[in-house]
Amino acid sequence: MEKRLINASQVTAIKRERAELVGDRGGLISQVAQTKEAISEKRVQILQLDEEFLEKVLSDLQNIRSQIAELEEQEVAAQDRLKRIDIRAPQSGYVHQLNVHTVGGVIAPGDTLMLVVPEDSDLVIESRVQPVDVDQLQVGQDAYVRLAAFDQRTTPELGAAVLNVSPDLTRDEVTGEPFYLARLKILESEMPKLNGQTLVPGMPVEGFIQTGERTVLSYFIKPMQDQIAHALKEK
Repeated sequence: MEKRLINASQVTAIKRERAELVGDRGGLISQVAQTKEAISEKRVQILQLDEEFLEKVLSDLQNIRSQIAELEEQEVAAQDRLKRIDIRAPQSGYVHQLNVHTVGGVIAPGDTLMLVVPEDSDLVIESRVQPVDVDQLQVGQDAYVRLAAFDQRTTPELGAAVLNVSPDLTRDEVTGEPFYLARLKILESEMPKLNGQTLVPGMPVEGFIQTGERTVLSYFIKPMQDQIAHALKEK
C-alpha cells in the first residue's frame, strides 16, 4: 500500500497552531478566573452597599421617630395652652362669687376667679358657729331655716338637719373672729312647702339649730352653696 507521508513543514505548522490554541485556552481560563473574582468582589460590594443602605435607613427612621415624638410633645403642650385660653368648669353649673370683672385684667397664679356650683349638686347652708357652742352640735341634729329672699308671710320655715361640722377652727380673714363651719341641708320632705319656688346658690338664709333649752345659732345669714364651695363672708 502506498504510505501517506506529511511534509515536515506541515507538522511544524500544526504543532505551532496547537501551541497557540493551548496558550489561548490558558488565557481564557485565566480570564474566567479573573471574571469570577471580579464577580465575587462586586457581590461583596453589593452586600456592603445593602448593609450601609439599611443602616442609613434605620438611622433616618430613628431620627424621624425622635422628631415625631418631639413634635407630639409640642402638640400636647400647644393644645394645653390653647385650652387655657378658655376657662371651662369640669361640669355645668351656676357661677357664684365672680371675683374678676375687668376685661383684659391680669390674673395672678392661684387666684380664685369664681365659684361654680354644679347644677345637679345638693344645695347646703353654710353657717358660722361660735367655739363655745360647737360641743353641743352633732351630725343629724334637727334645725330649721327661714328663706330671707322669699316673702315670709307665704313661705314657712323649713325643717333641716346638720350635715357636718368642721373639725378645725377657722378665723375670719377680715375681723379675725374664730368660728366653726356647720353645714345644714333642708329635708326633702320639706321641699313641697316651697310651692314651686326655686332655690339658687347665694340665696340669703336664716337658720337655727336647736340644742335642748337654748338655741346655739340665734342668728346667721349665709348663702346657700355647694358642699365643696368655700365659706362665704357674712354681709
